[in-house]
Amino acid sequence: MGTARVAIVARRPQALPARAGSASGDAAGLVVAAGDLESRLRRIATGYESELRFVHDSIIPSATFIDDVAAFEALKCGTRLHITA
Repeated sequence: MGTARVAIVARRPQALPARAGSASGDAAGLVVAAGDLESRLRRIATGYESELRFVHDSIIPSATFIDDVAAFEALKCGTRLHITA
């Protein structure tokens, strides 16, 4: 029987590109970025990653872990799941 492999990758924060535009547009972008940063810091403080990536192969059918993914989503912790076959 084969073993299932799961890869978990935490995403590093990235710097925002410089944008030309009005001061109000730039300020709005900064407010959004600050909100995103605050959300990420809260997740880190509570022990949740901002993003999880899972890779699976045909040995384990996707239907096997659908209930687990639904239960995780019900937590509403803000962690993004990326599942690749």
